Amino acid sequence: MKTYRKYKRIKAELIVKRFPAYRTNATHIQAWLDTIQLEYGIKFQYGIIDYPDLMAAISGRIEDEKRISDVYVDLKNLAKDNDLDYLITASHVKRDKETLKRTATKYHTSDVAKCIDKTRHVDLVLGLQQDESEIEAGIVTG
Repeated sequence: MKTYRKYKRIKAELIVKRFPAYRTNATHIQAWLDTIQLEYGIKFQYGIIDYPDLMAAISGRIEDEKRISDVYVDLKNLAKDNDLDYLITASHVKRDKETLKRTATKYHTSDVAKCIDKTRHVDLVLGLQQDESEIEAGIVTG
C-alpha cells in the first residue's frame, strides 16, 4: 500500500497483475496489455516482471535452459513492440563456492542461475552485491 500511495502522490499509475507460473508466456502478457489499452487507454512506459524464469516460452520449449533463453528473447520483443522505455526482470545467481566468493565484488556471466543466455538477451545486468556487515544487519540474507 505504501508503494501505491507513493505513486498516487506523483500522479503515476501502478498496476500489478499476477499470472500463473509455467503457463504464462509473452503472448498472454501482450493480450493483457492490449486489453488495458483498449478499455482504459493506458499505455505503459515501464514494466517489471518478477522472475521470468517461471514463464513459458512462446516457442513451446519445456527444457529449462532453452525455455528460459526463449523467454528472455520473447520479453525483449515484448518491450520493443510496446515501446517500453525499459522492462526490469529479476533473476538469481548460483549458490556454489565460486559464486559465493564474488558476492562482495563482481559477479561473472557464468554465475547466473539456470540459463547463461539471460545475460546475452538483456541490455543491462545489475547485481546486488553484499558483504558480511549487510548480512549481520539483516539487509540481505546470506
